Amino acid sequence: MLLRFSIPAILWAAFILLVSILPGGNVQQAHLFNFLPVDKAVHAAFHAALVFLLMVGFSKQHSHRKIRYNPARYAVTLSCLYGIGIELLQEFVIVQRNFEIYDLVANFSGAIIGYGVFQLVYFKL
Repeated sequence: MLLRFSIPAILWAAFILLVSILPGGNVQQAHLFNFLPVDKAVHAAFHAALVFLLMVGFSKQHSHRKIRYNPARYAVTLSCLYGIGIELLQEFVIVQRNFEIYDLVANFSGAIIGYGVFQLVYFKL
């Protein structure tokens, strides 16, 4: 039952989509530690959580062996593709939003961070 264990990740992905299609504000003007824009940190955190939840769900299911034993490959790939899709949606469909390459970099970085957090939590590296 792949879907059953992936419900938290699906709900989180829906939340990311909802937040991503809302009209943009001035969030990008705020910075963490005087160099990291807050919106990029949020992108990274969202995708880190998405990868973590996907990996948890994928590793718990028993119906697809490839996914169960390689959850990182599928979770990171899905998160990155989802981030690309959202950026394209913002560019071509959503008013007051646009494609930003640095958002993609933040999404991809967050995906790698999510993988690392999963490894720390479940394998105590």
